[in-house]
Amino acid sequence: ALVGGGRDAARLHVVVEGRRDGRWVELARLASPANEEVLAARTADLGPGPADQVVVRVVDASTEPWGHILADALTFVDLPQDDR
Repeated sequence: ALVGGGRDAARLHVVVEGRRDGRWVELARLASPANEEVLAARTADLGPGPADQVVVRVVDASTEPWGHILADALTFVDLPQDDR
């Protein structure tokens, strides 16, 4: 994913949640590495085995006037077991 915007990982982030064994769990959290208007590549391993469903949430829970999150090019790749 490309992520940018404010640097406040607790309140500004992209969350990937997956449903495994009937429960929704957080698989990854991506946040901006810098407080600027530049999209930076961020990657995350979503763990072993597939999820039944996956949801991506872009979260802006900042109460500050400058708080914002940018997200683009959200891409999922299923790597062969040997490449993980």
